[in-house]
Amino acid sequence: MLMSGMRSNFRKDIQALRGVAVMAVVFFHVSPRVFPLGYLGVDVFFVISGFVVTPLILRINHANKESLETKKTSLFDNSFKILCQKIF
Repeated sequence: MLMSGMRSNFRKDIQALRGVAVMAVVFFHVSPRVFPLGYLGVDVFFVISGFVVTPLILRINHANKESLETKKTSLFDNSFKILCQKIF
């Protein structure tokens, strides 16, 4: 789902590489002897997915006008407060 005002930058080449990575894993599970390095498809898939998702996260972050550090700090603070309440 896209936020209003954001445009989709769908790239067929990136999606094709993700498809190849998935197929490598499938072939590895079907026949590990024939396709012994198929497990590398998982690594490739996650790297490409990170490439795809990171700009989206940055755009959403920019749209909300909050820095990642502020979010991390508030998440840590909130988690720490909840943990302390549970312990004490």
